[in-house]
Amino acid sequence: MGSNISSPESLPHDIRTELQKHDAALRLSYTEIVSGINRLLRQGIPKEVISEVVMRAVEAVSKDSNPQPYQKVYSPIESEPNTLEQ
Repeated sequence: MGSNISSPESLPHDIRTELQKHDAALRLSYTEIVSGINRLLRQGIPKEVISEVVMRAVEAVSKDSNPQPYQKVYSPIESEPNTLEQ
């Protein structure tokens, strides 16, 4: 999926198996995520803000099988104006 992603050989066997099984969908998702991040960067949104939103989204999804809508994931950041004005 990308040269920055750790080598599949270093992952546990069960995770490698799932990666192989879902390779096409994971590649498409990876491409969509990278495309979205690049679009946000071109709009001038600081990478630190994007990183925080992505981390919160991953945490929300990992904690809940029915994740919150994306607005709820990033709304706390929007309420902190100093975070956005870096």
